[in-house]
Amino acid sequence: DMPGSEPQRKGEAQRECIEPAPPMSFTAHQDRYAPAESSQAKSRCEIEAVVQEPSQESYFARELEELRALPCGSSSVGPRPAYTFRTGAIYRGQWQANTRHGLGEQTWVDGAQFIGNWAKNFAEGLGQFLHADGDVFVGQWQKNAAQGFGHYYHKKGLTTYGGTWVDDLQDGDGVEEWDGGSKYHGQFVQGKKEGHGVYTWPDGSSYAGQWRANSINGYGHYIGLDGREF
Repeated sequence: DMPGSEPQRKGEAQRECIEPAPPMSFTAHQDRYAPAESSQAKSRCEIEAVVQEPSQESYFARELEELRALPCGSSSVGPRPAYTFRTGAIYRGQWQANTRHGLGEQTWVDGAQFIGNWAKNFAEGLGQFLHADGDVFVGQWQKNAAQGFGHYYHKKGLTTYGGTWVDDLQDGDGVEEWDGGSKYHGQFVQGKKEGHGVYTWPDGSSYAGQWRANSINGYGHYIGLDGREF
């Protein structure tokens, strides 16, 4: 929420400036997969799957154990029939050996869905993730995390963010807008408004200046609807 030092608009800002939770629902649990037992008989594709698996269980990692147990198959990239995992998730798209690789779509039993590019089981490149609660992220990915430019749309149109991301968090220049008409355009650091930014209220009054940890902090300039400035 906006702090008490926010210029003359505390009540409205508390309604408009609800900070959305960081879009970390790609990661569901902190459970870690145990390392696979060593064996000289392991094939190359099995070794790659162990080395490249994410360190914590996310939507993208839930089926890794089953994937490792699949026959390696062809090393060329190409489509195969839809595959249903033991978890109930369904993958449709391209494969390489026993990894999701290339363009593909996976839908989980709770309704979450990823459509986009895969690289050896990682979401990599352009893709869209539909969360089970209705939130949507569309943009660039790197190793299962939002990385680069992307848009996040919260359910029921509460708020949207368009801008740069680093490791699943807003980081860099971005624009956040609320359904009531408020808007922030400025810098973010690790998911929080930090640095220089401009906040505009629905009536046109605005604040331009420094922010820290989602709060107005430092030098700034406020212009009110009634013409007051400070």
